[in-house]
Amino acid sequence: MGAGGTMTKFGASLGVLAAALCVATAADAAPISIDNAFNRDRNTSVRERDKPEYDARGVRVGTFRFFPEFAASTKYDDNVFVSDAAKESDMVSTARAAASLRSDWRRHAFSFTAAAETNYHSEFAALDTVDSYAKANARLDLIEDNFIDFTLGYSDSTEDRIDTSTLTPLSEPVGVVEEEAGLALVTSFNRVRFSVGAEAQRKDYEDVRDTLGIEVDQDGRDNDLITATTRLDYAISPDTALFVEASRNWRTYDQDPAPASGLTTQDSDGYAALVGVNFDVSNVMRGEIGVGYLRQIYDDSGVKPSEGLAVDARVEWFPDELVTVAVEASRDVRESGLVGVAGRVADAASARIDYEARRNVVVGVSAAYEHSAYENDLAPDREEERWTGGVSLDFLINEAADAFIQAEYVDQNSTGVAPGREFEVGRVSFGLRLRR
Repeated sequence: MGAGGTMTKFGASLGVLAAALCVATAADAAPISIDNAFNRDRNTSVRERDKPEYDARGVRVGTFRFFPEFAASTKYDDNVFVSDAAKESDMVSTARAAASLRSDWRRHAFSFTAAAETNYHSEFAALDTVDSYAKANARLDLIEDNFIDFTLGYSDSTEDRIDTSTLTPLSEPVGVVEEEAGLALVTSFNRVRFSVGAEAQRKDYEDVRDTLGIEVDQDGRDNDLITATTRLDYAISPDTALFVEASRNWRTYDQDPAPASGLTTQDSDGYAALVGVNFDVSNVMRGEIGVGYLRQIYDDSGVKPSEGLAVDARVEWFPDELVTVAVEASRDVRESGLVGVAGRVADAASARIDYEARRNVVVGVSAAYEHSAYENDLAPDREEERWTGGVSLDFLINEAADAFIQAEYVDQNSTGVAPGREFEVGRVSFGLRLRR
């Protein structure tokens, strides 16, 4: 993107931010107390709203509540290999068991969630998967509104073939083991909230075979990511706060491509700086809008830095108590998913409308767009566009069960001298969830 295009988008984003500020500052200007300066739960979305007659109650276990859940579903996928050149359809049966444990304490908090999911294909057994994950979160309350937050997570799962960027046609999904850990300190005083934190993530991809039975090495994708973030919020009213945020990241890959291959070394480090506003305007909307600048520098001198506009925005609009409109937009740097390709700059936007047709019936419609520009000295003009659309229907039977129907369509196109994958995928699923 040229400098003129970047500045135009930057100016437009600042205009959106300014408009949000005008709406927010026109709201309640009552004196601020530390108890409500950063409270953002005045509005609740259709899917978040408490419904005691349909919400799971859980099982009390001492000072905890235990929430078990089981779900079974059937899905029709019209392109299970996600390849327009070898399009095959299949029926997929899924069984998922999950459980969460949540503390019920006046101070401090702890939660633990674990799940396992199996997917069985009627025609192509090689695509069957067994996925699992576990995550724990602990909050240690200090004095007043100061606390320390800890997170640990582990998953052993398979990539959705839609998200696998490997260009070689594969006969089986790519498995990936992910480990994550996070630590954050949040402190508040008067109108100010300050937070500092760090996250570490490890991804280890498993080798797979292509459609000819030849092993496709995925070790070149294994990487470690460390991100450090500092943020300062200043409340200008009980429902609005301005913020500045700075983050730094370091991504390191286990392997460097062989010199003779001509492929790119993918190691990089970078930063992003955002300024913005978060708000919860009574009976109107809530969200956060941040714009700023990003720069990712690659160790390979043959790859230009990724830099320009940074965006991170999420807004929910409540035109009616039965309708929630959610919009998200982002611009950031992500891993390419391809061995020897440095990274990609992703521009993404999505919108979703949820309508509570009845107390126990929620209809959802969603759409999303993502554009990726790949940074690589061998294919500097590779770009991808992905459009996604979906509809859903959730029927709450009682506090112990609900049924759902979902449909999704994905269309991806790629351009350039060395283009990526192109495909169309349609999926329809229905199922039942049981919970306690």
